[in-house]
Amino acid sequence: SRCQRLEFKLPPREEALAWLQAQGHSEASAREALDAARGHPGLADEWLREDGLTLRRQVATDLEALVAGRAGAVELAQRWAGDEHAALRLRHAADLALAQATGGGLTDPERLNKLAAWFDAANRTRDLLRTTVRADLAVVELLLAWNKVNERQAKGNRA
Repeated sequence: SRCQRLEFKLPPREEALAWLQAQGHSEASAREALDAARGHPGLADEWLREDGLTLRRQVATDLEALVAGRAGAVELAQRWAGDEHAALRLRHAADLALAQATGGGLTDPERLNKLAAWFDAANRTRDLLRTTVRADLAVVELLLAWNKVNERQAKGNRA
């Protein structure tokens, strides 16, 4: 066969951290970015240079506000879909759901299944952004589903 398989592995964590620090990032921000990028130093560097981590923190805050009833799904969806960062917001949201699902202490299989389904839905919604579907409507549906995943914690889900 003329096909060749090339496998690229992520570098060891300490090597990736050293590289990020050599790029001018502080140790604390390099660690946070590397964790967020699941060990991918190039992606971590990009997020540190282009405020991707700030956007990730905002997505986490938005999702918490949604569950607590301090923000509505429609207003969040309009904001999330209203600029060029919509796909990255959805990527961060999916990663945050994955982190909840794989984090220690999650013993409820029903919640784990809901988080896995929401992770898939977030990625499908991100794919929809490349089509003619109204992005804000697709994101509203996803955010309403986030409230269902978190219905035990939700205190008044507003649309």
